[in-house]
Formats: sequence, C-alpha cells, structure tokens
Amino acid sequence: MRDYFFERVRPIVEQALRDGNHDDWPLVTLNLDLKSEEPEHLAAIWQLLAEYKDWITSAPKGADVVSLVRHAHLNRLWIRFYTLDGATKSELSSHGWFRSYNFGSKEAVNTRWAAAVKAGVDYVASDQYEELGRYLKSQR
Repeated sequence: MRDYFFERVRPIVEQALRDGNHDDWPLVTLNLDLKSEEPEHLAAIWQLLAEYKDWITSAPKGADVVSLVRHAHLNRLWIRFYTLDGATKSELSSHGWFRSYNFGSKEAVNTRWAAAVKAGVDYVASDQYEELGRYLKSQR
C-alpha cells in the first residue's frame, strides 16, 4: 500500500499542501475494505496510516449520524457510510456477506438508507447495490 498508493500520490498531495488551495479537496479518496481483522494486520495498517497522518482527515465518532455528516461537510469533507446492509440470514450465507454490519431486514436497512439520504451523506456503501440503487432512484 505504501508503494502502490501513498508514494504514487505523494507529489500531488505535497504540492496541494504547499499551495494551500482547498477548492479541489479532497484530492484523493482512499477506501480500505478489510476482509479480516487480525490484530497484526490492523496494527500494520494503522502504523502505515500514521506515517501519512498529515495527509489524512478524520472525524471523531459521535452518537448522532447527522452531526457527523454536518461536521464533515463544515470541514469541506465528503463522508461515506460503510456498509449498510439489510440481508436475511439466508442471503448472508449464500452471498458470503458479513453479519457485523447487517441490520437483518430490508425494512431495517431502509430506515438507515433514508437517514443517510436525509443527512446528506455523500456515499453509501452496501452489498445490496441493486436494491440501494433502486431506493436512491425512488428518492429523486
């Protein structure tokens, strides 16, 4: 990840930091989609991210989704919610999806999708992209 991503974007990021013009920010969005949570793996990623901490923006975790979105937007940041799923147990097992970010039903995830849309979230991730796409089109 260091060589493939961070060092390749270094000239772009460092020039933007020198220029100080935030009109085109965020310059780069890095999405990490971790498929496992071994402590050594997470520690290595965290250590690498710490090396580039001057480039990375974060926000404190809050209990209120809307305040988190507002905080990001006030700081001219995009915000992505990962991953809002509403799959049944049989859908989870047949597709290999994870239980840890699943709300258990279409009705439950629709509530979360509606809250995300209402709050102005910039990106919503889901393993149920087709259903999410239909939902978002219905909100236009």
